[in-house]
Amino acid sequence: MVNWRQAKRKMRRDVHLVMGVPALLLASVTATSGIAITIRGPHHKREMNLVGNSPTGEGWAQREDTQPRLIFDRLELESKNLRLLPNVVISVEPGEAYQIAVTRPRDDEWIIAEVEPLTADEVLGLPVPEAM
Repeated sequence: MVNWRQAKRKMRRDVHLVMGVPALLLASVTATSGIAITIRGPHHKREMNLVGNSPTGEGWAQREDTQPRLIFDRLELESKNLRLLPNVVISVEPGEAYQIAVTRPRDDEWIIAEVEPLTADEVLGLPVPEAM
């Protein structure tokens, strides 16, 4: 019999396979080549301030963006002997790339990284993944 943890792991794996986006892991913004990986994201976690006034003084129940996140398959990274370090660049497509800011402790089979979007000038000329 499959327990809940095993079922949840399979569901997350299925979501990653279906919704995964091809990307390139680059050592820096000046890299000319990278390693093909699959990511999920970017995800923008939103928090709601429902009690009292928001810190901005604009009333309560304001939506506030937090830092975008990317989700990585830990097993894929380990199989390619890759580590997500600060300042590593994830190139997704022309004009879209992110720089790793912080990685959270791994969650079972997944690594979640908070990222910073690169500017238009920074992404200009970065290699992008081929269709996987």
